[in-house]
Amino acid sequence: MVALDPSQAMLATVSGSAAQRGLHQIEVRQGSAEALPYADESFALVCTRYSAHHWMRLEAAVGELRRVLIPGGHALIIDTVGATDPLTDTYLQSIELLRDVSHVRNRSRSEWHSLLHCAGLTELEYREWSTRLEFSSWVARMRTPADRAAVIRGLQEAAPREVREALSLEADGSFALRTGLFWLRKVP
Repeated sequence: MVALDPSQAMLATVSGSAAQRGLHQIEVRQGSAEALPYADESFALVCTRYSAHHWMRLEAAVGELRRVLIPGGHALIIDTVGATDPLTDTYLQSIELLRDVSHVRNRSRSEWHSLLHCAGLTELEYREWSTRLEFSSWVARMRTPADRAAVIRGLQEAAPREVREALSLEADGSFALRTGLFWLRKVP
């Protein structure tokens, strides 16, 4: 089992957690999703959880994911899903970027579907659910500076009714976004 991440700090966290749990079979490796450091057809399963919205070149990363899968191999992608309404999507992308400058974009389900199809991955299953984000812990996890957290709150407070409803915006800034799960197979 291999854990790949561009951040050495994240890999140290994974190594430490794996060691505490006695999971000695986990290898950590620094690298980018857009240029996976593995040979063609190296894995039967590739998984990514809440990272794809940080990938600078999503199409290249999905191509790499397909490249390293064996024929008939599977991929599991779990990530935030962008809003289909342009106004809500603009607010969502803005607050995500203010919270974490490594954020690139939450893609809509239709964008994902098209991208995965073009990459030669067959969608076997799709699930979507609401994920509530408690504001103070959400910004604390990323050590969002107080001035940027205040801008996020200002955007939320100024949001029109449609955006407030779509994001289930609460008085304390907590809100909900959509999470999508894609279970895929590499088309031989």
